[in-house]
Amino acid sequence: MGTERSYHLSSRIQLIGILFLLFVVDGLALWFTARFDYTRTLEHAKTILQKTTISLEERVRRTIDSTEAILHGRVARLQEKGPKATVSSREEWERLRKAAEMLPDPGSLWILDDKADLLMDSTEYPSQKMNYSEREYFAAHRDQGIQLYVGPVVKGKVTKKYSFTISYRIGGKDGRFLGVVLAAIDVDDFTGFLRTIGVGEDGAVAVFRTDGTLIFRQPMKEEYLGRSFKKLKLFSMPFDLSPSGEYESDMWVDGVRRLVAYRKIHGRPLVVVTGVPTGSVLKEWQTRFRFYVSIAVIIFFALAGLSWFAHRTVSREERERSREIAGINRSLTTEIAERKKVEEELQNARDELESRVRQRTREVNAAYEQLRKVSSHVESIREEERARISREIHDELGQALTGIKMELSWLITKPPEDRQSLADKVKPMLELTDKTIRTVRRISTELRPGILDDLGLAAAIEWLVEDFKNRTQIECRLLSGLKEAVPDPSLSTALFRILQETLTNVIRHAEATSVTINMREDSGVIVLEVEDDGKGITEHDISDTRSLGIIGIRERVLLLGGRLRISGSTGKGTVIVATIPLKRPDENHD
Repeated sequence: MGTERSYHLSSRIQLIGILFLLFVVDGLALWFTARFDYTRTLEHAKTILQKTTISLEERVRRTIDSTEAILHGRVARLQEKGPKATVSSREEWERLRKAAEMLPDPGSLWILDDKADLLMDSTEYPSQKMNYSEREYFAAHRDQGIQLYVGPVVKGKVTKKYSFTISYRIGGKDGRFLGVVLAAIDVDDFTGFLRTIGVGEDGAVAVFRTDGTLIFRQPMKEEYLGRSFKKLKLFSMPFDLSPSGEYESDMWVDGVRRLVAYRKIHGRPLVVVTGVPTGSVLKEWQTRFRFYVSIAVIIFFALAGLSWFAHRTVSREERERSREIAGINRSLTTEIAERKKVEEELQNARDELESRVRQRTREVNAAYEQLRKVSSHVESIREEERARISREIHDELGQALTGIKMELSWLITKPPEDRQSLADKVKPMLELTDKTIRTVRRISTELRPGILDDLGLAAAIEWLVEDFKNRTQIECRLLSGLKEAVPDPSLSTALFRILQETLTNVIRHAEATSVTINMREDSGVIVLEVEDDGKGITEHDISDTRSLGIIGIRERVLLLGGRLRISGSTGKGTVIVATIPLKRPDENHD
């Protein structure tokens, strides 16, 4: 009887232990699931917010750059004849009005003399008699000699509208201060763009100077105008080291907790900021969390019920079997030794299997990590290429087209009186047009050499070698033994990119003075061999999973069904040999 009671007590303790274990496991699963979802939600919100900030930064930078070009053009004309003499006629006012129409955002142009008196504005003729000596941009140009100044939002004396200013100093040939030409960008029209970048109803965007002065904010309140926000967490960021980033903080004066992203405008003492309430970001996560809790509770009670039922069933059966086992144990004594032996053999087999599984798992994880790094490397290269093309189009083509437009506008408004003057004016326009055409051809060639499609792989490689020698001054010798053009365009492109990536690695790492390239066709395969006389690659460099250039070359070769061999010795250079079949394995089965 005592044994029976002890058995029942032990059985209850086991049941309690099982229920407690189920509770712990269920709680941990809930915590890990909710934590992972929380982190993923924040990271997704940060990604979207950073993209929004990039759009805002691009718009502000484009506005300032384009406006600066227009202001510089007006300053050049004003410096030539003097502000007061230049603005004395309706003809000059028409020129000012047309220049204002070229602003990237709706706005107006204003000309002030050295006393801050309004000489002319593009909104009406004749202009009203106004003085703007109290504006901070006038004092900055006059007293500090600042050339370009971006001012905060102000309320216009004439228009009574809110606008922010971009002003340019007018200086004489002797450096003497002559006045200011400025553009007033309408805030209402600029706000229309901000509504499209998607920060939500409770979101906020702003433009600050790096000294903490607020240039613009949406939503805008009059008490923000001209205020300094130097104490914000934003201005504790090292903009030189971290020109962009995200953080979570109470934003400005409304006390709302927001997820904030910022970007400093390159080359300008300005920083753009976007923020969305943390509560709105986590709203959907909170809904999902309540659902996770409900599911966890249901699962716990279901498992607890099943455990209780199973425990009762097992307990009843165990009581019945315990009596049978007592009689059987004696007959099993002789079998224990044999069973232990079998168990040892099974354990050894299991250990070996687990060892193999762990090895295969490490190999799969390494392959996955390598693939992830290659994908990240490819995406990084793609984004860098897009950014470079964007910069070149903006910096070279944009400026050239703006210059052509301004010159054409001058010809329309004031055509030369004789053919020689017209020719003198048209000649620099033709030179600028030729430069623009050369820039377009260069960008197109860098994206994909047209010679690869027109003349084939051999000619494209000759062009690549010549371009490599011209850019690096490294001696490069090409030995080409291709019998005929490669029929597969994708194979030609792949071989070209493999050689291009190999030469890039030579520039970055080899420290070589000469390179030899041997490309030949041999028994249905193409052999590409590149040898340099640099410092030599090591076995560690070859097997390093962080060597994304080598990984990219190897992946291209493997995709084509080829083989890649890399060898080198310290101080004696490196040899890379890629052997690629002219026909892919899947094509041979057709």
